[in-house]
Amino acid sequence: MATNQHIKDILAADFQLEDPPEPERNPEDMTTFPQFTANGTVASLVAHLGNQETTVYGAERYIVRERPANARGTRYPDLYIAFGADPDLYYRQNGYIIADQGKPPDFAMEIASTSTRPIDDGAKRIDYSELGIREYWRFDQRVLPNRPCLAGDRLEEEVYVPIPIREEGEGRLRGYSEVLGVYVCWEEGMLRWFDPVGNRYLSTFQEEQDARVAAEAARVAAEARSAQLEQEIRRLRQGS
Repeated sequence: MATNQHIKDILAADFQLEDPPEPERNPEDMTTFPQFTANGTVASLVAHLGNQETTVYGAERYIVRERPANARGTRYPDLYIAFGADPDLYYRQNGYIIADQGKPPDFAMEIASTSTRPIDDGAKRIDYSELGIREYWRFDQRVLPNRPCLAGDRLEEEVYVPIPIREEGEGRLRGYSEVLGVYVCWEEGMLRWFDPVGNRYLSTFQEEQDARVAAEAARVAAEARSAQLEQEIRRLRQGS
């Protein structure tokens, strides 16, 4: 039994999925990069969730049930997260193989484009539920008639059930992700995460930079006040 498992582990480590095809998109549809990378959205979530040694953060790489001869035709979400998984195996295999990881991903998200909106809401929703992904979210930075900007589903008895989305006003929507323990937020066309325990938004790169600048300015001001106070004390002592 141990020998068979060892052989299986070697085969799993040596197997590599092909790269998904490069999508042909209108430049206006290239929303994945700014939503997930440019403003630090995923980086802030990764830092918040922690446990990077046992958590897979996947993006635009195939998810398959088991090692196939050809992965074409299977799905590769814009973002997916799997807890209690093997990141090293994910990178070595160039994708997520459920049979080798021992479980499906817990969370998947698609950023909508003109060409993918019908598929995101239809065929992908069916496929992700059949793969056993516990939550599936769709985010659309554009406001369109008769289509929600933010939608999520939670797997209940092998069927996706819509997650309530709350309107906060002033261009804000949010729905709670039980898997991640944060609110998924639509903020005037940008994706944000809100931590209900800390009662705060997870910071963007710009917000972190602003905080560092403010902290440095406060430090300099405090040192200036301290130096001024010391100078005043010396003046009073000399005059006494």
